[in-house]
Amino acid sequence: MSLKVRCPKCRGEVADPPDLRAVACPCGALFDGRGAPPAYWIAAGLLCALVLVALWITAWQNRERKLAGRYGIESPAAVPGQGGRPILDLSVERREAAIDKYFAREARLREAADVALPAVPDLDLQDRVIQAAARHGVRPRFFLGDQKRAALRLGLGEQIEVEHFFIAWLGAEGLRVLNPGGLLLARYAPPTRGWIRRWHELELRCVAASPQAVTLELELKPGSSCFGPGDYRPVRAGLRIDLEGGRSVTVTRYDAARPELHARVTHQGENAEIVLTGEAPERKVGPLRIALEHSLVDHEDSTLLKVEEP
Repeated sequence: MSLKVRCPKCRGEVADPPDLRAVACPCGALFDGRGAPPAYWIAAGLLCALVLVALWITAWQNRERKLAGRYGIESPAAVPGQGGRPILDLSVERREAAIDKYFAREARLREAADVALPAVPDLDLQDRVIQAAARHGVRPRFFLGDQKRAALRLGLGEQIEVEHFFIAWLGAEGLRVLNPGGLLLARYAPPTRGWIRRWHELELRCVAASPQAVTLELELKPGSSCFGPGDYRPVRAGLRIDLEGGRSVTVTRYDAARPELHARVTHQGENAEIVLTGEAPERKVGPLRIALEHSLVDHEDSTLLKVEEP
């Protein structure tokens, strides 16, 4: 079998060269027929690996940004018992003395104490927990537990921390969902029985309402879009608000500096593209009214996307 090497200049083959270190090609080229040294291939392999890792990191970051826009992620979710801190599990412990002792101990260590709600709603137990926490000057932070569902009662003007949200009921001013920093995420009309709204993964269902209090059934549904008429922020590409009857509003592009918002509205099985600007901040598609309420607070974009229906 003859040995053949390929000329790097004319790409022709040279058979059985007498010296691989200096191969003479008929085209006049003189080249090293031994090929690249092992170090060359090692370096090339490392370079390819670095490029692949960089591409993977870029794709992962793009995915995270899209998820942030799609699901409204602004900060890491709170974790019950994070850092080894204790948690009061109301499915296990319901004794008044034990609840009082827990908040007395937590009040000496931190401002907020973790409380896991029971799978079976017990609103009277919730009231006792809030009262015990108030006596010791500590704020209860409720978690929905493994079942990811629980019921809470809010009094007029009361604000309760649940998972990584604050929920406030302000009577005629409606119900609000805020992030851990106190910034508004969603604002809804006053709840009535049967009322359903959702801020991404946090779904709220009103099971009872009176002038003094509302009772909400809460459920975590990771990966969900928003649901129901209301005011939403932060406004960003990917924000989607679903409505009854298969209707929806999806932000496809948003420029806070101009401001200018492009959205796709699905109504009666048809899609309509709309553009909202500072000069024309409102559009109607069928019975839906979609408006952009642009504002800056301390140089931060606090614009609301308002979706209303009769």
